Amino acid sequence: MELPQGPVTRAQAKAFKDSISALVARIWDDSLPEHIKEACSNSLCSPCIFLQAQLNLL
Repeated sequence: MELPQGPVTRAQAKAFKDSISALVARIWDDSLPEHIKEACSNSLCSPCIFLQAQLNLL
């Protein structure tokens, strides 16, 4: 991933955010212990936010 030089358009910012989100999701899924995966696959599991990141692009 590479952040372009100069002004960033909304489309570029969205593409960068989507790339970061996909990377974090892949790393998180690879490192998540098996018992937590089983608990979250349960139909009674409520959604949780484990990580929230905000990117402010100037």
